[in-house]
Amino acid sequence: KQFTIGWWVDDNAMTHDSDSVIDDVINEIEAKFGKMTVTRGDRHTFLGMNFHFPGDGKVSINMKEYIEEAAEVFGEDLTRKVSTPANKDLFEEDEKTVPLDKDHAVRFRSVVMKLQWVAERGRPDVRLPIAYLITRMAKVTTQDWRKLRRVFLFLMHTIDDDRVIGIEDIEVLHTWINASYAVHPDMKSHTGGCISYGLGIIDSGSKKQKLN
Repeated sequence: KQFTIGWWVDDNAMTHDSDSVIDDVINEIEAKFGKMTVTRGDRHTFLGMNFHFPGDGKVSINMKEYIEEAAEVFGEDLTRKVSTPANKDLFEEDEKTVPLDKDHAVRFRSVVMKLQWVAERGRPDVRLPIAYLITRMAKVTTQDWRKLRRVFLFLMHTIDDDRVIGIEDIEVLHTWINASYAVHPDMKSHTGGCISYGLGIIDSGSKKQKLN
């Protein structure tokens, strides 16, 4: 039977039908590299993601602690409740807005990269605003900081929301894709899409197009 190992630097995940086979592999690895920290069961934490396998063919992913860590770096009050991760002016750029000071600019870049990981792995519902904020790294302004704060307000208000993934039919793959024409100030368009096996989104994308 298939034995699957996922590697990420010094973290890995293993799956197999037989616990004894997993034990044998772990023993072989530890014999060469030393003792490892091993978790078993239906709950695991891996690279900032909290996985829960309830036994019904689905998996839920929560990144609460990782989001809270990023919010601490952001360093502002985030108690106000909002219903969306962005306002309708997301793509608008005010030429008169003030550039961020060095400290805030460094924090902005650090936090946006953290939230990119969150958007890709646990919260695809914030993928659009994060995709936009990534394009603002070179010239961060107070307007960008306000938009980032909006994303955080939404995440903190919905921090207990889980991403749930499952399969209704392995032979039926659903795909959605769309684009908004010339929505960026440089007249470039924006493309987004996602794919699913019927229960949750297994992958998604949101990106500014390179050509006009």
